Amino acid sequence: MSGELKNQWLVTVHIDGIGSLGAFDQSTGGVGESAEKKYREGGAVDQTILIGSKSRSNVTVERIFRSERDGAILKKIDNSRGKEMKVSKQPLDDDGNAIGEAIDYSGKVKTVTAPDTDSADESATETKLVIEQSTRNRLG
Repeated sequence: MSGELKNQWLVTVHIDGIGSLGAFDQSTGGVGESAEKKYREGGAVDQTILIGSKSRSNVTVERIFRSERDGAILKKIDNSRGKEMKVSKQPLDDDGNAIGEAIDYSGKVKTVTAPDTDSADESATETKLVIEQSTRNRLG
């Protein structure tokens, strides 16, 4: 079993002007889609399927906020909105070694969310750094 489990992937982020941000805990999005139109021609039993433009949903990455790592660069990350960003998802084998090709998403930094806080929350919920990429259509 390699790369088949959600936790057998290494997700890394690179932002122009900052460089590598290291590993992230979670990654969502990046779904490839096509616009579609179904049309039934006169007298036809089956529909004709017309595929239009292709698009890709935005990729969002997140990790637990660590003051010693993320606190020092949070302002730089926030000021990087609109700059080039690459998210790389590398499958790993059971020993944590890279296998196969990474999936690379390119685009621009869209949103940066600093950790939410709540002084009344006693559940010891972690705080997170979240970055959303406006993702280009093609995989890199």
